[in-house]
Amino acid sequence: MPSPKIVLTADRTLMSLYRGLSLATFFGCAPALDPNRDKSSIWYKILGNQVTPKILFDFICNYAPHTNGVAKYAPYGLRKVEAGLLRDGFKREDVVVAHPDHIEKFIG
Repeated sequence: MPSPKIVLTADRTLMSLYRGLSLATFFGCAPALDPNRDKSSIWYKILGNQVTPKILFDFICNYAPHTNGVAKYAPYGLRKVEAGLLRDGFKREDVVVAHPDHIEKFIG
């Protein structure tokens, strides 16, 4: 695939389908670390300074599907930008919505 002129993407929390659980989307804005957690607490001994354990976050915020790095699903706003660019004269091969883990395939 030739390098497109415009590469659109979003971070993992915006591209995830959250396993179809609508309220799970709030995991994307949950704090990851609590630097003020009491180091003598049982929670610190179990989780360290993590608020949401990474293993739980990775399970709920699953990776969005893609085809050769092109995202199958993307946030509505990102798709609207893509549609506007195509409507205003950019060719399909000039615009790509890249999966955040595969952006290097389209840049450089």
